[in-house]
Amino acid sequence: SNTAVMAVSVGIFGLFLAAIFTRRGAVIFSSRILVLTGFISFPLYLIHENAMVALTIQAHALGELLPAGLTPLPGLIVVVLISYLIAAYLEPNLRRRLSLRLRIVTPTESS
Repeated sequence: SNTAVMAVSVGIFGLFLAAIFTRRGAVIFSSRILVLTGFISFPLYLIHENAMVALTIQAHALGELLPAGLTPLPGLIVVVLISYLIAAYLEPNLRRRLSLRLRIVTPTESS
């Protein structure tokens, strides 16, 4: 219902305010697991859907080795690890290499 959506929205907004304006909120939101989640969130967003589906299907094919409720777990672990590698190594290295090779031309230089 709209009331439930509004209540959740206000609650989430309150969490953001707490993180910004209170010491305790800042401590909670600077915990290692939340910082790590924020660090890998964009690469995880980019690769999660197709990779998770494919890896879950592969895990399900293992049959009796893994209970049905745990079939997404291996894929989740792999996707999180790949996201970390992208965020920690690939993206900074690519950004550095591109910044060395590319030069932004300003309007005064083009004439």
